[in-house]
Amino acid sequence: MTRRERLADDKGRRSEVPGPVGTITAELPVVAGRGLVRPERTARPRRRPAPYLLRLIVWLLVFVLVCMLAAAGVEHYHPRWFDFLRNRVSTATGSGIAAGTTSARPGASTSPSGSSGPSSFRLVRTGAHGADYVVPAQSYAIVVTTDHPCWTQIAEPAGSTTFRYAQTVLASSSPKSFPVTGSSSVTVDAAATSIAVEIHGATVGTIHGPRLGYSYTFSPAGS
Repeated sequence: MTRRERLADDKGRRSEVPGPVGTITAELPVVAGRGLVRPERTARPRRRPAPYLLRLIVWLLVFVLVCMLAAAGVEHYHPRWFDFLRNRVSTATGSGIAAGTTSARPGASTSPSGSSGPSSFRLVRTGAHGADYVVPAQSYAIVVTTDHPCWTQIAEPAGSTTFRYAQTVLASSSPKSFPVTGSSSVTVDAAATSIAVEIHGATVGTIHGPRLGYSYTFSPAGS
């Protein structure tokens, strides 16, 4: 082998040895892709049920409300259904008897009427719970006028713990007359139109818009 051939052979061998930076290519290494990753949803915390005692109280309140609404409807359309709650037995008069109170509404006005009879019906005292009137006869009638069911109680004599009359006055039977003798007291537990006093069919005095649960006492003059 000549010297020239040896130089050419050495040059070729040196060109096959890779350089310190390695072989450079035009391709980039492929990295395995993960694709689109959907964000994980955090689970909403489950609501704990209300305590048993609280649920029981709520249901009891609902039940009481329904009962109150039902009772209000019955009292409005069928007031006599509650008579057994008002009544107590009277051994003194043998008539039906009751007790009951309600809240009072604004005051009533009184007007004497002497169209055909005596006109000495007059108011003598008023108080927080009742009013006293004088009537000009021993025997008279208390007349209740109403346009809807009105529970009426009349005690004879006045201040008695039992009642001679205790009943619901209906609009269909209004005005309703209750004959009495001597002192008496009347209360109404529904908004009546008026309470009047009649002697021999003549009206001697009228109480317009009587108050609920308010006691109106009538006493003959000179008693």
